[in-house]
Amino acid sequence: MALVGIALDDAYSLSIMMNCYFNMKQTVLGLSVFGKFVKLGFQPTAITYNTLMNGFVVNNQVPEAERIFTKYFEAGQCEPTVVSFTILIKGLCKVGNNSAAVCLLTKMHQNGFAPNTVSYNTVIDGLCKSSEIDEASRLFREMIDRGVIPDVYTYTSLIQGLCVEGLHFQVSVLWTEMVRQGVKLNVFTFSAMIDSLCKEKKVKEAQALLGMMIIGGQQPNVVTFNSLIYGFCLLREMERAKKLFGQLVEKGSIVNVRTCNIMIHGYCQTKEVDLAYQIFMYMNCYEIFKNMTCWALVPDTITYNTMIDGLYKAGRMGEAQKLTSEMRERGLPQDLQTFNIILHGLCTNNQLSAAVEMLRGMEADNTVDIVTYNTIIEALCKAGDMECAMHFFSDLSLKGVRPDGFTYNMLIRGFIHKNEGSKAYNLVMEMLKRGYSGEQMTLDLIQLKVKDGSIKDFYLLPMMLKSL
Repeated sequence: MALVGIALDDAYSLSIMMNCYFNMKQTVLGLSVFGKFVKLGFQPTAITYNTLMNGFVVNNQVPEAERIFTKYFEAGQCEPTVVSFTILIKGLCKVGNNSAAVCLLTKMHQNGFAPNTVSYNTVIDGLCKSSEIDEASRLFREMIDRGVIPDVYTYTSLIQGLCVEGLHFQVSVLWTEMVRQGVKLNVFTFSAMIDSLCKEKKVKEAQALLGMMIIGGQQPNVVTFNSLIYGFCLLREMERAKKLFGQLVEKGSIVNVRTCNIMIHGYCQTKEVDLAYQIFMYMNCYEIFKNMTCWALVPDTITYNTMIDGLYKAGRMGEAQKLTSEMRERGLPQDLQTFNIILHGLCTNNQLSAAVEMLRGMEADNTVDIVTYNTIIEALCKAGDMECAMHFFSDLSLKGVRPDGFTYNMLIRGFIHKNEGSKAYNLVMEMLKRGYSGEQMTLDLIQLKVKDGSIKDFYLLPMMLKSL
């Protein structure tokens, strides 16, 4: 601006310019404007320091924002404002330091500053995204008690957080309260509620809410429709999912990779692997028709994991292995879930020796969890190789992996099938001591073996008592 004759020599203009540079991710230029601000003899105010702090937060330099807050506000050089605290709270939540953000919120009260709705919303949203839903709910109650009115963003953050945790009843209670308070709903609130209903298999109610959403002037987005498609897939109503998917495709760019992943998973669950593969190939059409305008839908790790799992479960090992190689060629990261899927595929397709060899490689790379070991142990139990199964079980503690209820139930069933009641009994007692209980399948097998006299009934008693 100076180059075209516009002088930037007043505090107001300089503050605006500094803020613009920070928002453009030009931190160095923003700081140079601040330098000029000081050089011209202007006295920085809370607004100036707030601009600096916000610039650092926007540019992921939260420690610098904390330094500004400590140096100028906490040291008493300048009186902070509610905005000052809120900016730093936003930064702390951004880097996942929610506990510090909550402490700063408390410090506001202690120093005579009244946090506003934005202050609370920032912390509540951060807590919900970190699955700290109890603390988020506590702050929600606190803000109401202090006379701070929650808005649509407060409710939306909480609904999304509760939905992720599977607390759908609490979602419905919060929704009712929000409507009662006359809070104007937005697309994110509707989408979060529709998602919650679909995960509870209440797709009819979700569709009714979608109708209310449209009548109320809110335009559904891809997240909204993904939730509905997921709901249909959960109910195994793939024709309805397919119909909605087709309608979205006709509208153009309203589907994304997640939409396709949901459809692929749905078809794999209903054992319609060929239809899943059609969606998979549809995503790849940009490679097949390079000279045509087509979707820019690039299959991701989740896409490949889902498709590979479906092929293995359908007994189509060759195709699954081909996709695994293709995944590597594309440079897509193969995560622990990928390896567990392949391991399970090998086990279910009678490739137990190859699975054990693969497990050894996973152990060498320290890429294992209890799902990994459960997969191998289950396969060995079904093959009747209890000695090898117990070897892997005994190694769990050495690998830093804790057995779960599924681990114990598989081993117990394995020994009962071989009529080795005493070994099963020892595992039963160890399982109960760890706080796990018998699965119905295990209890049914014990009852059957007791009935035909293969094992004595006192082996059954502890599990039966625990399972009542």
